[in-house]
Amino acid sequence: MNDEENASNVPSAAQAQSTEPELTSHATPSRIRLPIVGMTCQSCVRNIQDNIGKRPGVLVARVVLEEHAGYFDYDASLIDPPQIAEAIDDMGFECSYSTALTNIRVVGMTCQSCVRNIEGNIGTKPGIQHIEVQLAAKNARVQYDPGQLTPDQIAELIDDMGFEASVTTAATGGSDSRVSTTSPASSPRQSPRKEMMPEKKPTQNGTATAIPVEQEALTKCFLHIRGMTCASCVAAIEKHCRKIYGLDSILVALLAAKAEVKFNANVLTAENIAKSITELGFPTELINEPNNGEAEVELEIGGMTCASCVNKIESHVLKVRGVTAASVTLMTKRGKFRYSTEETGPRSICEAIEGLGFEAKLLTGRDKMAHNYLEHKEEIRKWRNAFLVSLIFGGPCMVAMIYFMLEMNEKGHANMCCLVPGLSMENLVMFLLSTPVQFFGGFHFYVQSYRAIKHGTTNMDVLISMVTTISYVYSVAVVIAAVLLEQNSSPLTFFDTPPMLLIFISLGRWLEHIAKGKTSEALSKLLSLKAADALLVEISPDFDIISEKVISVDYVQRGDILKVIPGAKVPVDGKVLYGHSTCDESLITGESMPVAKRKGAVVIGGSINQNGVLLVEATHTGENTTLAQIVRLVEEAQTSKGADSAAGGSHCRGTLCALWWWCPGITLIVWIVIGFANPDLVPVANGSTKMHHRTGTR
Repeated sequence: MNDEENASNVPSAAQAQSTEPELTSHATPSRIRLPIVGMTCQSCVRNIQDNIGKRPGVLVARVVLEEHAGYFDYDASLIDPPQIAEAIDDMGFECSYSTALTNIRVVGMTCQSCVRNIEGNIGTKPGIQHIEVQLAAKNARVQYDPGQLTPDQIAELIDDMGFEASVTTAATGGSDSRVSTTSPASSPRQSPRKEMMPEKKPTQNGTATAIPVEQEALTKCFLHIRGMTCASCVAAIEKHCRKIYGLDSILVALLAAKAEVKFNANVLTAENIAKSITELGFPTELINEPNNGEAEVELEIGGMTCASCVNKIESHVLKVRGVTAASVTLMTKRGKFRYSTEETGPRSICEAIEGLGFEAKLLTGRDKMAHNYLEHKEEIRKWRNAFLVSLIFGGPCMVAMIYFMLEMNEKGHANMCCLVPGLSMENLVMFLLSTPVQFFGGFHFYVQSYRAIKHGTTNMDVLISMVTTISYVYSVAVVIAAVLLEQNSSPLTFFDTPPMLLIFISLGRWLEHIAKGKTSEALSKLLSLKAADALLVEISPDFDIISEKVISVDYVQRGDILKVIPGAKVPVDGKVLYGHSTCDESLITGESMPVAKRKGAVVIGGSINQNGVLLVEATHTGENTTLAQIVRLVEEAQTSKGADSAAGGSHCRGTLCALWWWCPGITLIVWIVIGFANPDLVPVANGSTKMHHRTGTR
């Protein structure tokens, strides 16, 4: 009984029925709420209370004008609700008694306070005639008006109070007060009337037998859906598709704008599904997805000693349902397995191998590789070392060049020569400083140039290697020639060119990779948001946890039930089966405002559960999670842009290299032709040589 009803000060029917004191004192009371139409004032209220309260069997009559309803306590052995409703009808008011009975399974109650809370709140809702909650049985027995409520709506009302409610028994009872013989339960021991009509079983026509959807051959297709902006759009599409006959299931990925649909191809086509979703307001088109529903996993296998072990593992794993291919290598102690994500996963494959006595471990090198790739550590280290080597020797080389240029302006070139005939101090110092830069600082350029030329291509490394090598080789050659000829002056050299070029190019490459590492910092942080472990649980129909164990998030499979405690990260994308909480989804929305999560809500892998325990069913795992899709989209965007830029850059570098070869060649040929045609037009080093040349020609 509700406390407010016990405390109501209404004229007692027991006082009006003084002739039956012994009956009312020993009767077991029942309570009913009846809707009353036609009341206009308190006079109508008092009129109903006085007349109905005097009837035999009515213990308490309380009418509430604001609710347009009356609450009646009665003795079920003397009177029933249809008779009370008929009596009110005879007074000129409208009081229909349509009743039905349903059982609602309620999970989450812990004490009698929860029981009183549910009875007190649900019992006052319009259409609810009587409610009785049993804590031990986790059941609520509800008598209601089917014209105002349905069992699903009642379960939703209880669910909104923070409990998990579901309908366990279909509603029964009549729909008219004058023909209904169902009376409300008066106590936990009282059962519904035995005279209820038994439910008719569907008959079969001839020998035709309905085949369950699970036994039919289902077809899978992928749809590209545009126009989705939030989780509400996803829920609307899924709700709409569940009403399509022949459609078994649908999984919608908001970020990828894709949906995975399973349907019976005998009664439905993928084009019809796409058209139906388009008519809902979301333009949809059918896409071809290669290797639908298949994935590949690489495992590290320990304990193998010979080819027999390899054959044993391959043949055994191929017997696992869903595994389509198995390849194990003894030398590397690794195995690659291809499987259907709908039927199995990495955990099942590992357990099958371990069942044979071997050790199986999922390789997680991809994450490590992704972090190293994003941070560019190897490239930064390589170009930093190249720059430092070039700077240590190239810096003094440039300083020496400036010093000798200033000294030559004061003393003259002839006075600065020579240590030995043909070799000046300037050329000796420049040779010693440029040689380490040429071969150590430019080592990477030589390696890349060799690889490019080997494949018949040219790039920027080829051009840099050609420039520095020609400058260095020419300078060494002319100095050696001057020394061998014992000339009085040292020739003009270009030892300063390789150090200057390699210093600035190495510095540019170093700074470039540092900038790339900074650019990918946000992506690295996204990868770090991925949960490392998941709490896998087995639950009962009442959501009681039977067992739980911690597994790697890489072992989570679609359909697994995961427990997410407060403060933990949600391992993968899924739907809430049980619990209420809020999650921080700032990694997706950019806002740290908590998002409420309840039964049926979608959770995103990597988001943080804040203040409640959730039981989540995994719907997207591995590379199909929202976080993995974000990472993949960013990586694809960077790769696509880099490929276009690289193609354009390679074309420009190839053209530049070709021009660099052709221009000097043409220049050389032109001067040779001019020299043979008119030697006087060819410039020489000094006047004496020119005069000597003219005298010799004459």
